[in-house]
This record gives sequence, structure tokens and C-alpha cells, in this order.
Amino acid sequence: MKNLVLTMGIMVAVAGWVNAQSQKKTAFEVASIRPAVRGSFPRSIIYSAGGRFTASNVPLRALIEEAYDVRDFQVSGGPDWVNSDQFNITAKTEGDASKEQVRAMLQELLADRFQLVLRRESKEVNVYTLTVGKLGPKLKEVKLDEDNAARGMRFGGIGRIAGVMASMPQLVVMLSDIRLNGSGILDRPVLDRTGLTGAYDFKLEWSGEEQSADRTTSTNPAGPSIFTAVQEQLGLKLELTQAPVEFFVIEQAGKPGEN
Repeated sequence: MKNLVLTMGIMVAVAGWVNAQSQKKTAFEVASIRPAVRGSFPRSIIYSAGGRFTASNVPLRALIEEAYDVRDFQVSGGPDWVNSDQFNITAKTEGDASKEQVRAMLQELLADRFQLVLRRESKEVNVYTLTVGKLGPKLKEVKLDEDNAARGMRFGGIGRIAGVMASMPQLVVMLSDIRLNGSGILDRPVLDRTGLTGAYDFKLEWSGEEQSADRTTSTNPAGPSIFTAVQEQLGLKLELTQAPVEFFVIEQAGKPGEN
């Protein structure tokens, strides 16, 4: 499997994308959905050249997150099984397709096979925004090698993460999703406002204790807070603010039959 990337608890592999924006596609040519054994691992979502899409052992909630390119906290509602029942999906477009096109087809597939109905809401919520500091970023920009299976974010234990050919959206996902004893290191979602679009190598180390903008505690007084570490080591800045965030509420969902 090429290009293994860890995102929202799901392994995402992207291989050999071909730009096909000039050809409008709205649905998969063929698609098969089958139930998987509950609790099966690994869970994976794979985009491949030739317009192929494969999901293994993935619950409907995660498929929604993938189709609409949103995070776990942005999806709510629906019956309990949308979080627990898992599915295997194999689908193919007619010819090549971009990732955005395949996501649009996945949205249509979920609406058709799962009778999925979503309600969109926009709310002002407390978030952290990640911006570039006054002195500019301290990130090493590198040429993206899509054949490098190690690329993406890596969790190196409490108080340590690293990026290998990583993007800023991947970094904010990691910052939001870090957990220590069941609690979030950052107690709010993180939004990318850096404007940085490249791939970067970097390391980030901090005191490793749970922290927020109004509460900083550490078992290692010599180590920097996550906020200080982001500024000093990456040349970026985390700021607590309010911002509009789109949420998706599952109003209807049904289990598909095997096909």
C-alpha cells in the first residue's frame, strides 16, 4: 500500500492522482458495499489511480467525515450503528478522477445506498487558529514524494510529534487529536490559517502535560508549553478565538443490503 497517512484514526493512502478536473463526474461507474465484522482492523480508506476507491472496516460516520472532508466533532446524530457497524466498499469511476471528484461521488453513494440525509449547520464556536508567527515559519519545506509511505504525521509519545512531508492540515488534525489520559492536550478544535500549502519536515516537543490557553500545568517545568513550543520550534502561533464552523447532523440513515 502506498502513501500511508494517519488521519482521524483512519489510514488514508493516496496513490498516483491524475488531474481530471475537465471531466465532470457525478457517480461511480460500479460500487460494492458489504458489511464487515464489527471491531475489525485495520480500518483504511484508499484512493488509487484510475479512479478507484476502497474502504475497509470503516463505519458510516467515518465515511461521512471522509466524503465531506470534515472532522469527528463536526458530525453528530443518527442511530448508534453509524458509529459501530463497519463496511467494506469497493468503487471505481469511469476513467481517472481527482480526489475531490471521488469525494463528491462518495457523497452520492452514501445518499443512495445508506439513504443518508444530512442537515448542515454553521455555528460560532471557540477554536484555536494556527497562524504564521511574526518572524515567519521555521519549517523545512521539502519536495513531496508520493511514493514515500512514511510521509504524514507521527506521534512519538507524550510531548512529541513529528512531520515527514506533512501538510498544515495534517498538523492541525494531530494537534486537535492528541490525547493524554483520555483528555485533549488542546481543548478546542484547531483550524489552519497559516496559508502554507507545501510539504514540510519538522519536529515538535513540549512538556507533555495537559494544557489550555487559560490553564498551563506541567510535570516538567523545564519543558515549554505546547503554545510556546509551536511558536519557538515551528515559527507558528496558536490563538484562541471564535470562528464559524460547519457541522453535519445525521437526520436519516439506513443499512444497505449486500451487493
